[in-house]
Amino acid sequence: MRARPLRASGAMIQITARGATDVGKKRNVNEDALGVDEAAGLFILADGMGGHESGALASKAAVEMVHKELAAKRAVFDRFRDDPSEANSGAAIAAVVAAFERTCAHVFDLGGEGKSRRRMGSTLDVVVRMGDHALLAHVGDGRVYLVRDGKCNRLTEDHTIVAEQLRAGIITSDEAATSPYRGVLTRAMGTHQSVKIDTLLVELNDGDCLLMCTDGLHKYADEAELMRLLGPSPSPDATAKLVDFANAAGGADNVSVIAIACREAPQP
Repeated sequence: MRARPLRASGAMIQITARGATDVGKKRNVNEDALGVDEAAGLFILADGMGGHESGALASKAAVEMVHKELAAKRAVFDRFRDDPSEANSGAAIAAVVAAFERTCAHVFDLGGEGKSRRRMGSTLDVVVRMGDHALLAHVGDGRVYLVRDGKCNRLTEDHTIVAEQLRAGIITSDEAATSPYRGVLTRAMGTHQSVKIDTLLVELNDGDCLLMCTDGLHKYADEAELMRLLGPSPSPDATAKLVDFANAAGGADNVSVIAIACREAPQP
C-alpha cells in the first residue's frame, strides 16, 4: 500500500507506541510475547505454539532473536530513511527477511532433534520504523492493521488452512467461522528450519495508527469493531481497552496488542 503524501515539505512523523498482553480467561500460561522499542524503531509480536512452556519459550525466543538481528541492521534501515530509493528499499527488505530466517532456524534448534524433538513454533509480526515509512514482516496468523481516515485496513494475510481455503473459494465465510481448522497454521517460525516471509512497505501519514494483534483479539473483532473501539483519533493507550474487550468477549486465548500512533512533528 502506498499512501498519498499529506505532510508539508520537510515535516517528519513522530510515533508513540504501547503494548499490552494478557493470559485471557481460559489459559493458564501466556504463550504470547511482545517487544516495544521506540528508540530502535522495532515493534514485535509473537504467538507461541506447542503448548504451555514450549509455546511460551518459542514466542519469547522469537521476539528476542529477531530484535537482536534487526537492531544489528539499524544502519541499513537508516540508509532507507535518509534515501528511500529502490536499492535501499531492497536492502532493507533483505535485512528483515534474513533476520526472520535466522530467527526461524533458532526456534527450530530450540525444539531439539530426533524422537525427543518438541513440537514448538511461533507466529511473528514485526514493524520496523524507517523515518516516515514502516516496513512490515509477517508469518502466521497475527495481524497488522492500518487505521487511516476513519477506516481500518488489514495489511496482512493469515497463514492458516482456513484462510487459504477462503482465498481459493473452497469454503464460505460462514463455513470458515465454524471450521475446526481455523487455528491450524500453514506457516510458522520454528516448525521447519526456514519459512516464507511476507513483507510490505508503508508510508506513514499524520494521524495513522498501526495496530498489531494476535488472534486472541481478532477472532472477536473485525475491522469495523476495531474501528469502533479505537475511535476517530486512535491512541496507543487503547491497547488496554482492546485487551479488556477480548476478555469480555470470551477470552478463549492469550491476547496481545501493540498500537503505534503517528503524528506530524511540530514545525519550529
